[in-house]
Amino acid sequence: MQADSWTRWSCHLQTLDLQPPSPRRSPSSGRCWPPTIHRWFHWMLARLTLLRCSPASWIRFYSCVPCQPVTWAHADMASYMVNSLYVMKTTLALFEFTDKRLEMLEFQIEAHLDTLINEQASYVLTRAGLSYIYSGVQQHSAEQGPLSLLPSMDSSSVKAAMVQFDRYLSSPDTLVMPQLNFLLSAAIKEQIFRQSTELVCRAYGEVYTALTSPANGYKDLENLLPRSPKQVQSLLS
Repeated sequence: MQADSWTRWSCHLQTLDLQPPSPRRSPSSGRCWPPTIHRWFHWMLARLTLLRCSPASWIRFYSCVPCQPVTWAHADMASYMVNSLYVMKTTLALFEFTDKRLEMLEFQIEAHLDTLINEQASYVLTRAGLSYIYSGVQQHSAEQGPLSLLPSMDSSSVKAAMVQFDRYLSSPDTLVMPQLNFLLSAAIKEQIFRQSTELVCRAYGEVYTALTSPANGYKDLENLLPRSPKQVQSLLS
């Protein structure tokens, strides 16, 4: 952009009597919308006249990012923050003096991505019927005796859970958290899918190992667990 057009655009922004946008509460659907993010970002850019600012002004700019939008669910807040930070990062990447701050933005994005990855894995395990079995395996100790004798861990309950999990394996793309549909970056969404799937495969592997252990007293394992961990990983890859 030439100097005169930059100046005109900068002056235009200064004439806008912009007020800091108030964070919107997560609606009943639990979803977050990008326009809220853009309102924050455009307000901050306008206040600093499109980044023609001193390092001290940049620090104030960076501190304007809402770290806690409101008391939202973990997935709501994480998706909001990932989108907010992603918009900032992709825009500020054009400016050389923001390199160190870009690294900080990347670290924050990764932290919120961890939340979304764990939330997506939990979402899948719960709706695929494996969550309760996985929790039972994790909490089980040898002092409790065989796993098959614990409440809701008998062969019939495990079999019902595995039938439900098998339905998930036939169409894994159907179990997606609503919040992920609002992410701005396709690459970030793909990363969440890939790493959350790895967590699901790891959970199934732990369940498989526990249920096939002779100490836990399960019979007819071929019908109880028709798929090995490698087969599950292959179906989800």
